[in-house]
Amino acid sequence: MIIKKYLSVYKGLPPNVYIICLARFVSSLIIFVYPLLTNYITLKLNKTDIEAASFVSIALLVNLVCIFLGGYLSDKFSKRTLFLFSQYLLVICSFLCALFLGSFVVVYLLIIISGIFGFTNPIYNVFILENSNGNLNTKKSGFSLLYLFLNLGVAIGPFLNGLWFDQYLALYFLLVAVLNLIATVCIQLKYREERLTYPKQQDKKVKFSLAELWSQNHLAIKAIVFSILNFMIYIQVSFSVPLQFNTWFTNGPKVYGTMMLINASMVLLITPMILRITKSINPIMLIIIGSFFYLTSFLCLLLFSNLVGMILFIFFLTIGEIVVQTNISVVVSMLAGKEYEGRMNSFLLLIGAFGNILGTSIIGGLIVNYSFSVVWLFIMGLSLTYAFLMFLVYRKYSFEK
Repeated sequence: MIIKKYLSVYKGLPPNVYIICLARFVSSLIIFVYPLLTNYITLKLNKTDIEAASFVSIALLVNLVCIFLGGYLSDKFSKRTLFLFSQYLLVICSFLCALFLGSFVVVYLLIIISGIFGFTNPIYNVFILENSNGNLNTKKSGFSLLYLFLNLGVAIGPFLNGLWFDQYLALYFLLVAVLNLIATVCIQLKYREERLTYPKQQDKKVKFSLAELWSQNHLAIKAIVFSILNFMIYIQVSFSVPLQFNTWFTNGPKVYGTMMLINASMVLLITPMILRITKSINPIMLIIIGSFFYLTSFLCLLLFSNLVGMILFIFFLTIGEIVVQTNISVVVSMLAGKEYEGRMNSFLLLIGAFGNILGTSIIGGLIVNYSFSVVWLFIMGLSLTYAFLMFLVYRKYSFEK
């Protein structure tokens, strides 16, 4: 009865939403590819932190290119077909990682996997939008459930690769390959594609106008551009945080995997509750609140170390993560003109990729030339700036409304 009430917020969503969320769960077993790449390069191949930062930046650049490619091809071909192709490619790459474990080939395969996630991310978002029937609450619940299932995979994936990193990493890759193969076959059999339809222009050739795009979406564009700060902040969970843990703990990957298990378990437990509590709060204001939780989490890394720093960091980070990440696509959808929803969300993913690249390249330089304390102060400054900029968007939205 308690579980039924707990999950009631997700009741009544279209069947396709549940199917795509299950796919998200299985693929997210390896979605934290950047910390895995960082640890593999530094601990398995004995390379330096700056070399790890270079390859992570390359992986993020590939991710960015594949977002462009995925968005372009999804306008030309069936999204379902493209999605299935990318999932089968993920299966092949995961199997090859197990086969070539211990060699540099795995680095290149993990970079390809990063590209696969870039390719499919906009498709996941469009799948939710296509099946929401234009209802804001359905979109919020759909994106929240997608995020919940992603974290279910994150609860298991990083924990297993951290636990098995020293001796059984090949088994982890094989497990990911087999489970994704099963899930992809199920999607191929069960998912039915829907298509968004918009009113047709009567016998008029539609001309693209930057002025019209800006006039109908200026707040959405501002929110997306400002959100580059959000992605610069959040990528640190996959980049600088595992590097910090490697200096704090002798078994850094295991501790990091345990932290991500705690993070994902908290997400699973409290996301529906937070969604219920914040249902009447404007999503832009929720992002502002979440930014202050980000700030507090990195303050904990600055003030504390070892186990205390990890526990406090993950507690505040998880709350901020839930509030920001489940609402950012909702904010863009809410601020954009209806016929621009899909394109604006794709633009958000592109900005996210740029933010990830900036976050790793800038922070990699700060780590080498200064210290982790300087890094955490810098990230706190980004969090505060992001909250202020989103407040400006909120004030303008309230005035125009």
